Amino acid sequence: MKFIFSLILLLSVNVQSKPLAKRVHITTGQWLPYIDQSKEHQGCVASLIKDVFALYGIETRFVFMPWERAYQDGMKSEFIGSAYWYFSEQRSEDYIYTKHAITQEVSRFYHLKSLPLKYHTYTDLKPYTLLLNKGLTYPDDLLTSIKNHNIKTIEATYTNKNFPLILRKRADVMIMNENTAKVYKHSLSASQRAILASQKNQPM
Repeated sequence: MKFIFSLILLLSVNVQSKPLAKRVHITTGQWLPYIDQSKEHQGCVASLIKDVFALYGIETRFVFMPWERAYQDGMKSEFIGSAYWYFSEQRSEDYIYTKHAITQEVSRFYHLKSLPLKYHTYTDLKPYTLLLNKGLTYPDDLLTSIKNHNIKTIEATYTNKNFPLILRKRADVMIMNENTAKVYKHSLSASQRAILASQKNQPM
């Protein structure tokens, strides 16, 4: 299965009421390789956002925190917004979306090869435990199926915990975009990578 999403910078409604300072603060969370606190440039998307504001003589500082908190704190007066998020109707009420998407990403199901999952519809997930991340966005159809079909879920705060939870069989299936999954897989051993699979041939 794959989802294709466009991700967009959210600007606080506060930016409409006053001019921007020479230094602005934006909330964010780890979203490798796009936003990465451990890198000097803080990831390719962080660099892009900094460069755009720099064109107007504005310095940008990213404040890293768990995604759920990043969303809430991004609406506070000390921040001009939060980077960067999939579109949702709720977010369009809380924030001003930038006109153009920053990236377009493909997400897939990941699980152990030993799991006999053959995905065709969301109801195929019913026998399994689905791992979700707090504060992240998932398709409305998936969330509706979770509710209507009583699909069991667990939540993780940080995405770097997803593969370890799958490997320890604390959850059966996880959702992650391809490039983020690729980065996290590099931290696993060859034997661990060898027992992981993704649903590559079931486009959403």
